[in-house]
Amino acid sequence: MPHNLHNQSVVPHASIFTESDFLKDLYDNNTIGFMVVRDDLIIDANSGLCEILKLDKDQIIGSTCHDLVIHEDLNQLNNFLSQNGNQTQRNISVTIRLAGKGSNQVICRLTKIVERKTDEDTLTFYLIDNLDQEKINEGILTEIAAGMAKIGKEAVFELMVLNLTKMLDIKYALIGIYNKAEKEIVIRAISVANELQTPFSYKLVGTPCEDVLQEDEIICREGIQQAYPEDKDLKDWNIQGYIGVSLKDHSGDVIGHIVVMDTKSIKNATFISSILKIYTTRLASELEREKHEQTIKNRENFLKNVIDLNPNLIYGKNKKGEFTMANEKVASILGVNSKDLIGKKWEDFCNHPSEIEHMRAIEQKVVSNKESIDLPLEKITCASGIKRWLQTTKMPLLNKNGEVETILTVSSEITPRIEAENKLKESNQQLKKVNTELDHFVYRASHDLRAPLASILGFINLVKLEKDEANLEDYMTRINEQILKLDGFIKEIIDYSRISRSEPEYQPIDFKGLIEEVFDSLEFYNSEKKLDKKIDIKGEVEFVSEERNIIIIMRNLLSNAIKYSNPFEQHSFVHCSVEIDEAKAVIIIEDNGLGIDASHLPRIFNMFYRATEKSEGSGLGLFIVKEAVEKLGGKISVVSELGEGATFKIELPNFNN
Repeated sequence: MPHNLHNQSVVPHASIFTESDFLKDLYDNNTIGFMVVRDDLIIDANSGLCEILKLDKDQIIGSTCHDLVIHEDLNQLNNFLSQNGNQTQRNISVTIRLAGKGSNQVICRLTKIVERKTDEDTLTFYLIDNLDQEKINEGILTEIAAGMAKIGKEAVFELMVLNLTKMLDIKYALIGIYNKAEKEIVIRAISVANELQTPFSYKLVGTPCEDVLQEDEIICREGIQQAYPEDKDLKDWNIQGYIGVSLKDHSGDVIGHIVVMDTKSIKNATFISSILKIYTTRLASELEREKHEQTIKNRENFLKNVIDLNPNLIYGKNKKGEFTMANEKVASILGVNSKDLIGKKWEDFCNHPSEIEHMRAIEQKVVSNKESIDLPLEKITCASGIKRWLQTTKMPLLNKNGEVETILTVSSEITPRIEAENKLKESNQQLKKVNTELDHFVYRASHDLRAPLASILGFINLVKLEKDEANLEDYMTRINEQILKLDGFIKEIIDYSRISRSEPEYQPIDFKGLIEEVFDSLEFYNSEKKLDKKIDIKGEVEFVSEERNIIIIMRNLLSNAIKYSNPFEQHSFVHCSVEIDEAKAVIIIEDNGLGIDASHLPRIFNMFYRATEKSEGSGLGLFIVKEAVEKLGGKISVVSELGEGATFKIELPNFNN
């Protein structure tokens, strides 16, 4: 407390200033201390000086300058006052210690700023700077600067509001983004009592924030609720002091604001406002950076969507062969997510050496020559094993130094076209084969049909002329043989027609019963020779296939085994074994008959081919067997030597699934 307060009458405040005097605003609305002295008697003091000394106004008015100064600094004050008395210049100052509330001492700078003469006396105006507060402010600025330096690109807004509430010892700090369309503020970050809170949004109408956006700055040390009675949040939060500064982009358009608020009067408001303005520069830059990055991200996403929706394969690789980008088409072919491709190589997913080697060679050539390469036809194998055909262009993308940084590949899939071309070629080849076989068939069929008929007609003429009944019986036997031969040939033609034209009808196959029936139908086929017939079936799995074709296969092979048994072999046999699993059935028919000369083996499945002149057949049997096997998706092979018998092996797929 001042040590000798005098209760003297003083000149009222209104008599010191006129309403238009610029000093009145400066005097009333400043955190810096001002006082008016008349003959060493303090006749007025502003709120700034009251705050510095922590005294009420009526505790200061009526005292002298000497009353405010501590005893040790009175000599300095006297020298200062005497200097003022001898000189008329302004801005003379002295640093002294003033006595505040209790035993509190405040280091201040006392400066004479103006003298005003009236009819009665002379009034002297003094400015009092709180040097202790300046040091505090310097410390705050230092801490704020240190805090700003630590803020990187992550959580910028959150760190800023935390920094403000902590350094300024203020309860609320928030950063809001202006949503012009909705006329609202979207809180980007808010700190309450040094703790981050969940962001929210609020309408601008009737709030001080609305005026901040329009006027750039609002400073209200206290009484903010009375100034904005419609703002319920101010009342709910018990806000007394409010300082807000607008945020602007590089074009000068308002994009938001930064606000600090407290439940008590905000002292040092001008200083805090200047701090907020320092923050706005960084915040505006950060928002501009975010906006720019979002624009780039949106463009990248748009470009990625365009690339991903493109039906072509589009991907980039570095010189190591590692993916730097790839669209969804590439990912689907390799059987992975497109993000999982980055940093990996093609062979990490589909390792087909010949394809990888070819791909590397082409890409190395692109890098070496720095020129694009077109590949009219490129084969790749998918992760699923499916082969695809592509029409590809590989081009180099250069960096600023002119070096190849990325090999960009764009491939359009032409698999349907290639498959169609291959199918057409296959159809043409098949058509040529059919035409050749048809020509051959017509020629041989006409011969094999006419030969029995000619024999029958010859025997009929002989019967007409023959008188001996014994010879007649021989002729009738020969006629019967020719008719049976003709009938067998016609049956073979019918079998071939059925195989070529009929659609398969799949059903479970009872191999044991089927083979036994075929053996029974051939019981009298070679009655002169007794053969050992053996059937061996392995596998409990159900086998599903086309029964009619399997009967044709078994009848032809078993009849040949019986027909061409070795007449000089004492123990002739025909063994038939079948081994079944989930995927296939393997049928082996083995005999120890006459066998087939090795020179005939490559052609025995050809139409009308006879391996021996002794053959009485049409030459269609094995051809029909091969056609039936291939119709079922299987394959047939034979091992034989002349005089050593023959072994036929047939593999047929199981259509159980």
